Amino acid sequence: MPQYTAAYSNFIHRLAEVETILRRAQDASRQRATPENISFVNALCRSGVILLSSHIEGYLKDLGEIAVERIVLQKLPKKRLGEGFRFYFSRDLINEIKNTSEPAQIASKLDTLFSRDGHIWDPHPNFTGSLSATIFLGDFANPNHKRIKKFFNRFGYEQYNDDLAQYLAASFNACSNMVNQVVRQRNAIAHGDMVTMGTPTDLAQMLKLVKQYCRETDRVVGDWFRAQGCAIR
Repeated sequence: MPQYTAAYSNFIHRLAEVETILRRAQDASRQRATPENISFVNALCRSGVILLSSHIEGYLKDLGEIAVERIVLQKLPKKRLGEGFRFYFSRDLINEIKNTSEPAQIASKLDTLFSRDGHIWDPHPNFTGSLSATIFLGDFANPNHKRIKKFFNRFGYEQYNDDLAQYLAASFNACSNMVNQVVRQRNAIAHGDMVTMGTPTDLAQMLKLVKQYCRETDRVVGDWFRAQGCAIR
């Protein structure tokens, strides 16, 4: 069995572009500190933060897609998953029903729900049809540590935080806080904040701690799914 999921392997591959930006920023920072050069280094580091945040999100979505796919392929019993797991595959239709008051429209939407997602809600112990990872992952974005915990709660993995803290040990606070910082800075930059500055040293530390966070996340999530009877590695 591989040590890590395909999602984590792809994540490491994608981090290469952030590492390229970091090397370019480090080279530029060694040159004479003119205003133009300082601005160039800062721009590189800011772009590195944006890419790093997007790759964290991409990794987690890839991991979620793999999990959803394997749950169906390996016929994981519904009872081994969280109570709310099924909701996320029908929430688009459920929310439409909640926001509809006309009986005829509600009936029509219920017909759509039963025809599309009947296998999700029937009493069969396993899922007998496909599950849409696109719907399941639809609202997942800006993955700070709190949102990541809630994301794994969708599957029923409620011990994620404790397990991750055990594996990361003394690095847990540094790693989780760094993930929060990357997402926070990304949002600030994306909304036009010109105050947030970055240095190659900052970006290098971000890369190191984010990689460590995602590596141990991959480990504990993979272990949890294996314990449920569903291998995702």
